Amino acid sequence: VASLQFGASSVVATDVEESSIFAMGLNAECNAVDNGGMLRPVLVDHQQVLCGECEGLRGVRTECLLANILLKPLLELEQTFATLVASPGGKIVLSGILATQVPQVKAAYGEHFEQFSEVLDDEWALLTAVRK
Repeated sequence: VASLQFGASSVVATDVEESSIFAMGLNAECNAVDNGGMLRPVLVDHQQVLCGECEGLRGVRTECLLANILLKPLLELEQTFATLVASPGGKIVLSGILATQVPQVKAAYGEHFEQFSEVLDDEWALLTAVRK
């Protein structure tokens, strides 16, 4: 919803929890974001995403991907995220990781992404990078 408010032309928002998908719709309504198809909430199954079998993400490509998930799924999804952010110069924003985990995430994402930048907030980190 915030992405649309800041100028994104469309957003595909995924979650593994049905209640989060419902909350996305409420959030859009409460913030007077006229959906009109610009916000597409997609309930996903983690294993289907890993195997490239998630129907809701088929054909999706993006210039910017934001993920607020813990380390293990971030590491598992690196190849999937690299496919979704397919164009050189595309951006990825990763959060939900501890500052001590940043080197591990950089190592995992280094094959497809570069120009890493991090913002720390106490023990938490936000990591951004650019698609090679």
